[in-house]
This record gives sequence, C-alpha cells and structure tokens, in this order.
Amino acid sequence: MATRKSLAPIAATGTTTINREVVGDEYVSALQDLPSRMRTYTKMRRGDGAVHTALMALEKPILGARWDVAGNDDVAQACREELFSADRGAAHDPSLFEQVLTHLLTYLQYGFAAAEPVWALGDDQRIHCSALTIIRQESVRTFRLKAGTGELEHLVQYTQALDESVRDIDVPAERLMLAVHAREGADYSGVSLIRPCYRAWLERDTIRKTRLWHHDRFGAGTPVAEYPQGAGDDDKDAVDEALADFRAGARTYLAVPHGTKLQLIGGQNTGTGPTEELAALAAEIAKTTLSQVTELGTSGNGGNRALGNTFATLLRAGLQGYAEYLAKVIRRGIVQPFVRWNFGESTPIPELTVSVTLTGVLELLEAITAAVAAGLHLEPEDIAALRDELELPEIPLEELKQRLEARKAEAADLAAAKARQVPAPGQKGAPPKGDPESKPTTLADPAEDRALDYRGRPRGARVVALEEQILKPRGLGEQLDREAVRAGADVLDELRAIDRVLVDQVRTLAAAGGDALTARVQSIDVPKSNLTRLQAALARAAERAQQVGFEAVLAELERQGLDTTQPTPRLFTDRLRSALRRLLADDSLWGGLAAMLRALVGLYASREAAQRATAAQAAALQAVTAAAPQAAAAGAAAVDATAVAQRVADTLAERAAAAVEARVSEVVNVAFGQGRQQAAQAFGRAIERQVRSEALDAHTCEHCARHDGDDYAFGDPMAPELPDPNCAGGMRCRGVWMYLLAADAPRRAA
Repeated sequence: MATRKSLAPIAATGTTTINREVVGDEYVSALQDLPSRMRTYTKMRRGDGAVHTALMALEKPILGARWDVAGNDDVAQACREELFSADRGAAHDPSLFEQVLTHLLTYLQYGFAAAEPVWALGDDQRIHCSALTIIRQESVRTFRLKAGTGELEHLVQYTQALDESVRDIDVPAERLMLAVHAREGADYSGVSLIRPCYRAWLERDTIRKTRLWHHDRFGAGTPVAEYPQGAGDDDKDAVDEALADFRAGARTYLAVPHGTKLQLIGGQNTGTGPTEELAALAAEIAKTTLSQVTELGTSGNGGNRALGNTFATLLRAGLQGYAEYLAKVIRRGIVQPFVRWNFGESTPIPELTVSVTLTGVLELLEAITAAVAAGLHLEPEDIAALRDELELPEIPLEELKQRLEARKAEAADLAAAKARQVPAPGQKGAPPKGDPESKPTTLADPAEDRALDYRGRPRGARVVALEEQILKPRGLGEQLDREAVRAGADVLDELRAIDRVLVDQVRTLAAAGGDALTARVQSIDVPKSNLTRLQAALARAAERAQQVGFEAVLAELERQGLDTTQPTPRLFTDRLRSALRRLLADDSLWGGLAAMLRALVGLYASREAAQRATAAQAAALQAVTAAAPQAAAAGAAAVDATAVAQRVADTLAERAAAAVEARVSEVVNVAFGQGRQQAAQAFGRAIERQVRSEALDAHTCEHCARHDGDDYAFGDPMAPELPDPNCAGGMRCRGVWMYLLAADAPRRAA
C-alpha cells in the first residue's frame, strides 16, 4: 500500500521571530524597532525636500494613471460604480478607490501599507464597502505568524481605539488589505523604498544642523584683539570683557583701551562645500528611487531631453510594476468580496487594469508617427484607444471604421489622380462625376516645358523659375556643403581620439605578454566618455544644420514679402488634428524626422565606435598570432608591444573616411530637413502650397527626378517628408520643399 506523502513545508523562511512575532533583521540599531523605524521614515519625508520630491515623483503618476475595470457587463459596471463613485460615504470624502490607492501607495515610503475595509448592506440590498479603516504604520508593533506554516495570522497594533486606553489590537490577516514592498521571507513589514536613502538623509540632516551651528557661531566672524603694549591686568580684562560681550551679542560695538588692535576673522565663504555635498546627496536619493528625472535642470544637473527620456523610460517601467501590484491588492481586497457576496461564488472576478504614462501629447504623437514609419499598422481599435488617450470626443467603433474606409478610398483617388496628373474627382478642373464621356486631360509634352537649372541640367521650367526666385539653390547648396565638411572634420577628430585610446589599451595589454592580450582582448573597448563626445559632435552638427534649414526658409518667405518677425504658429489643436490625419492617411507613411534624427545620432555613434573596437581587437589578435613564432624563436617572454600597437593603429587608420562622411552627411541632411519643417510650421497659416525641388542634389536618383516639381497643398498628408526615404541615396537625399505664400498672406509694408 502506497504511503501518502506529507505536503507540509520543510524549509523555513529564515525570518527572525520571538513568540511567532516578527523581529526582523535590520542591522541599524535606530531602525530595529518597527514603530521607531516608521517614525524615522515619516521624519525623512516631512523634513527633507529631496526625499519628499522623490516619493512624489513615484506616487503622483500612479494616482493619475488610467485605472479601469475590464469588461462591459453588469458585473464590471457594478464594480466601477463601487470603486470610482463619489456618491457613497461622507460628502467630504473622496471616492473609495482614491482613498484606498492613496493609502496603499505609502507602502513605498514605509515598506508596507494596511487597511481594513468595512462592509455594510446598502439600500439597494447589495453589500458595499461603506468605509475604510486606514492603519497608520507608526501604530503597528509587529506581525504575528501562524504556528507551523509561517503565514501571516495577525497585524498587531499598539495604539488606542477611539477614546480608549493604549493597548494591543490584533487585526486578523483575512480582514486586511496589505501591500508589502520587497518582502523578505515572512517579514511583512517589507523594505521601504527610501531605506537605502537613510545614510544620505542622515548625512544631509547632519550637514544642515552643522551649517546652522556654524552660522550661529561664526556667521558674524570672530573678533580678535591684540593687547596694547605694556597693558596691565585691568586693560586686558577690559578687552576680554568687550570681546565676550560682542561675541555674545550683548553689545553691537567694541570699546577697548587705547592702542588695542582689532580684526574680525571669518564670516566669509561659509557654505560652498556643504551646498555641493547636499546637492550630491539629493541626487543620490533621486537615483535610489529611479526618479532622476526630477534632478534635470537643477543646479549642477544640466541634463538634456534625450537623457530625460531615458530616465523617464526607466521610471515608467518601475511605476507600471508598482501600479499593477496595487491593482492586484485592491482586486483581492475589494472587488473580489464585492462580486462574491453580490453575484455569487461562480461569477468571474473582473480584472482591475492600469496604465501609467509619463508622455506628453506631442511626444506620444511623435512616438506613434515613428512607429507607423517603421511599419506599424493602426487598426480601428488602435485609433479608438488613441483618441481615448488624447481625450478626444468618442466615436463609435463602427462609425470610426466607416470613416477610415472612406478616407482610404479618398486617398486612393488622390493618388490615382496625381499619377495621371489630372485633378481628382470633386476638385476644381476635374471632369463631372459619373460622366461616361469624360476623358482625363493630359499636360503638355514635358520636352516643351523645360529649362536649365543652375547646374546646367534640363528640368521643369516652373520649378527652376521658383528656385531662382525663392530658393537661391547655389548659395544654399554651398552653405550646406560647408556644414557637412565642418561636421565631418569634427567627427573625424573624435574618431582619431577614439583610435588613440584603443591603441593605448592594446599597448598596455601587449606589454603584459601575448597570452594576457589574447585572454583580455574583449576588454578593448571605447570608453563611455569618448562615445559621449562623439555623440556630442554629431549632435552639434545636427543643431547647426537644423538652424541653417530654419533660417533658409525664413529667408525664402521674406523674399516673397512675408514679415517673418511675427510668426503665426499653428494652434495646438490644429497640430493634434493634423498629426491624427497623417496617421490615418497612409499606412506606409514616412514620418517623425525629429525621432529619426535622434536615432541617427545615437545609432551612428555607437555603431562606429563598436566597429572600431572590433577592428582593434581583430588587429591585435592577428599581430600577436603573427609575432608568436618570432618571439618563441628568440626566446622572448613577451611580444613587441610597440609593434602590436602600431599594427592596430595602421588598421584603424585604413578605415575609409568616405563611410564616415556619408553617415555625417545623412545626419546633416535630416537635421536640415527638420529645421525647414519647423520654420514652415511656425508660419503655416501664411503658406498655401509646397513644391518639391531637387536642385541641391548634384546626382539626383530616378525616383527623386520623377517627383521633382511635385506640388501639394501645404500640410497635405500625401506629401512625403524630406529627405525622401525612397531615394536611392537614402538619408543623403537633399530634396527640399519650397513653401509658397497664400494670396491673402500679410506682406511687409513697402
């Protein structure tokens, strides 16, 4: 007969307990007692702005996240009403959900948060959570575990109930909503998120107290006196008394015997060192809580947008995890009992969903545009979710699908009409709709409408005339060439510095012997500081090119008579609506020049640095392999470090500069196009048409030549962004839009 194996646990949690009450393993004596630890965390938050700001940066986005109950049935709707309705409870109380979430979020500060829901039968004959008992962490004495299993049995408070004496209160675990951060074993007090900040906070607190003492003692300086020559005891006593009275503040003047020499020492430069140290400790607190984004732009923390985006990405990932955990706690503590008691044990419990976002509307649209450019296909459900995220008016899903189909059909008609070079149906000059006898009209023979551009190439006469009148391509092309050459020189200087660092690394390893170099060859890499400088060189080049593009469009608009000292930027709603139209117009839309520019800078810098490091590693291994037989024959213990380093240097020097210049040219061209686009958007209300010009390209590909002179209404979603991604030269394309003013655009006074 088979014996039944026991399912009781064998292992222990390792949590230190006395009489089944958790003691914990805190090694700092001031934090070993649980109530004292909680009071310390309260003092840290209330008394230090850096700690408070770090916690606020975590709590506020979760409080402001999009919370909802999944599903549209009666059960889900009842759960929404239970959680989010502000009609229940006292008039001054927020909704039940806001009370629960606000308190449970304190588990980040204290390590745990507990509350007891209070249930009652309502007038609708349903059981509702009528109140919530908030359990202050400072009132919790310990957690008591069950014998044998080590599971939580009671939360033990040492406090007073209303108007009663102080006593132990045992709250059963099954009555609790309990959130624990970083629980260790069976220690349900958790680990506070600001526990690693304790040392930094203690140092900041000590520095502040020391500074106050320093200002009190030495802020006004220390009076020093030299007794008069031949002074007697009475004179010395008079000087001492005067100095003591002045130092104590009893007198604001000094009266001393004749001949006494006085000076005031100190009182200057009393806070520079401590100020810097306080800032460093504040930054340490922010890093501990992943809230570095709050430090950007403060003294000593310049930062930039790209760095801020990186910090925000890390912070959002952490916040989403915290929010999802709290969603599970609230679902178990409120949603589950509410459904079980009112709808039956067999009714499925709906999920509580949450989505945390740190992204602004424009950044969100930019990210979606870049995703569409990378091949993302937006389904009607995606568009509906996007509209909800942007808080746009709700459109039923079926109606939204019909609108999308209609827009796709309209876009297809526009594309077909443009391919035939005739107006689309419904536009001015188009044949009547439904007329079977109507024939598409054609333009004149292109050979009869040609002119030589400034390079001597035959192109469309209209676009050449507009270029000479508005664009002035010769001077603009030369200016762009100069920026490309300057950018290439700056980048090559940084690459040569990287090469020198790599060669020095190889020389150091080779000096220790061929075996040491072979074993540690993968440690040869580009230092982060050099990579940062390379990225900075590319970013500076992009900034200059962007400025060139921006100023060029201003000059072109001024040539048409526009007063560019008074820009007329599009309204925010216009930009939002335009961005949405672009997303819906074409699934293969190329968009997001700004996102593309940032990606190019980071990608090119990291790729070039990685390729140079790999080349240095390979050359070093080849040099060691080639030198090994000669070294062994000569009885040498090590290879010639100088020869190995020289081979690596020669290999890196042979890398084609043309490839680097091509990459730099792409960054310059994209930035130039972004600058032109920004200038056009600033004066968008005055612009009516945009005409494509390929004059700046010395070698125009077949695709770009075919679209040279394309004419669109300004802001037409079918107009591609330039540089054109379909160009045979990729981002080295120099196609630009010429922007033509509307007839009623305000002109400068003559």
